[in-house]
Amino acid sequence: MNDKPSRTRTVTWEDPALSTKAGRSLTGLDYLTAVKNGKLPISPFGRLLDYRILEVRPGYAVLELEPEEYHCNPTGRVHGGVASSLLDSAMGCAVQATLERGVGYATLEIKVNFVHPLANQIPRVRCEAKTLHIGSRIITVEGKICDEQGKLYAHGTATFMLFQPEGRAR
Repeated sequence: MNDKPSRTRTVTWEDPALSTKAGRSLTGLDYLTAVKNGKLPISPFGRLLDYRILEVRPGYAVLELEPEEYHCNPTGRVHGGVASSLLDSAMGCAVQATLERGVGYATLEIKVNFVHPLANQIPRVRCEAKTLHIGSRIITVEGKICDEQGKLYAHGTATFMLFQPEGRAR
């Protein structure tokens, strides 16, 4: 039995269907810019991890995360799944920022290399992602997670598949 006080975290989010519907009428860059500027809500998953979009332009995105106690695994370090999810999210934003209105995408594969353990004592990390190759159906991306001093914690690559609207090829 643990006699230390419990902690509680409550996560609230907006109905994702509203943001998805609005997103269908915008280019990927316009959609992400609206989220960054608070005109559209961040995804429920973004709210859960508590990251923010700092910068977005075609083929490029930067997300920020403040490692917190609730991100930690039993060893007291930030769980590798948090870093992987942050990389996947930032790389996905870099892809989305290249998309025309109505085009969708999904992660096909992701490879993550952890080079230093993340801890919740690190005030904040930035995850920078940029596209490497943009094809008609496949986009490859790279990303890295660094602290404010530029120390690298993780880096990765991913492949994304594009979904074209009915009757249109990219």
